[in-house]
Amino acid sequence: MDTVSFLEYSTWLVLLFTFLAGFVDAIAGGGGLISIPVLMMAFPMAAMPNIIGTNRFSSFLGTLTAAWQYNKNHKANLQILLFAGVPAALMAAIGAWCSHFIPSDYFKPIVIVILLLVIIFSLFKKKFGHESLPHKKDNVLILALCFGTIIGFYNGLIGPGTGTFLLFSLVTFLGFNLIQASATAKFLNVIVDVSSLFYFLLAGSVVFKLAIPMAACNMLGGYIGSKIAIAKGNQFIRYFFLLIAFCLVVKLIINYYNLIQYF
Repeated sequence: MDTVSFLEYSTWLVLLFTFLAGFVDAIAGGGGLISIPVLMMAFPMAAMPNIIGTNRFSSFLGTLTAAWQYNKNHKANLQILLFAGVPAALMAAIGAWCSHFIPSDYFKPIVIVILLLVIIFSLFKKKFGHESLPHKKDNVLILALCFGTIIGFYNGLIGPGTGTFLLFSLVTFLGFNLIQASATAKFLNVIVDVSSLFYFLLAGSVVFKLAIPMAACNMLGGYIGSKIAIAKGNQFIRYFFLLIAFCLVVKLIINYYNLIQYF
């Protein structure tokens, strides 16, 4: 990813898809489904840590922008951020370390099955995320600790769809509606991203001459996506959530069986 490569490839196309990734991620998570394959196609000779590190820098700022917009209208739950965010950040680092020893392909079939169950559950539960269903405070904090631990480890070990899993967990286990869940999920996603971003920064894996313009596009996409999601409401987010979850299943299946090289 040197200067020559940066000018040689369709940089504007990469930036366009980065904007789209920020837009999608702001509504239902899963922006990495778009941006990482595009980077891999545009820079086929780049090392994978450079691809992931550069994308993580841009997606972190895009998610932070979306989180800020959601928080203006629907405040993130600080207790949930604490009880889920701390173990998520720690387990993301542990998951990244474990990825050097445990091939993520071992876990992908399990993740595919879980995602399919998530889609089926969300399809048949027509009111999924439409209303807030408060749980007992002690139960909520314990559940937040549990899913923060599991999703954080998943983020470090495998990665794609972390925001989607966070959204589903906050709605299903903690009783948030989708807009409230989005506000908290985005900040949780930022916490997890920062944890892994430090690793990529220290390793010199972030290519700033590409990461900075990508970040600007991702932030713009995150800003517009969050504005539309807030204006359209829970039903719109539900449809988008189902679409992204389905795309994530397809991506994991393709990756697992190596059906398409760059997807």
